[in-house]
Amino acid sequence: MLVLVGAVFSALAKITIRRLVQVEKTAAIVFYFSVTSTTLSLASLPFGWVMPNPAQAAMLVCAGLLGGLGQILLTSSYRWADASVVAPFEYASILFALGIGYFVFSEVQSGAMLAGAALVVLAGVLIIWRERRLGLERAKGKGAGTF
Repeated sequence: MLVLVGAVFSALAKITIRRLVQVEKTAAIVFYFSVTSTTLSLASLPFGWVMPNPAQAAMLVCAGLLGGLGQILLTSSYRWADASVVAPFEYASILFALGIGYFVFSEVQSGAMLAGAALVVLAGVLIIWRERRLGLERAKGKGAGTF
């Protein structure tokens, strides 16, 4: 259930970013995204938050900095490239997460989780393929009346 909720929020965030890049600067979008994410994350504070030790705190800071850089680059990519070009890289992140989990953290994924990840990636690829095909058909339609 949480995965479904996360997927819905992720899709809403992507749609919002695609629209915002037309009227806002990248820095403003990333700033408000970060503030919103931090504020919503604080809602989990009463449910078992534990003070991290210095090594964990350093890793969290590094993850935050790298995540912020990734968000800046992703937001910029929506400004300069078509969404059908950017989307495959987002779905590749699922594969990277699986690989990192397996090789770095020795996580063994369950069959159900792998099937779900495959379903999400396949659905994304089909949507990208369909949108690209529709875009090519629209481009042909526009050029049909010109000489």
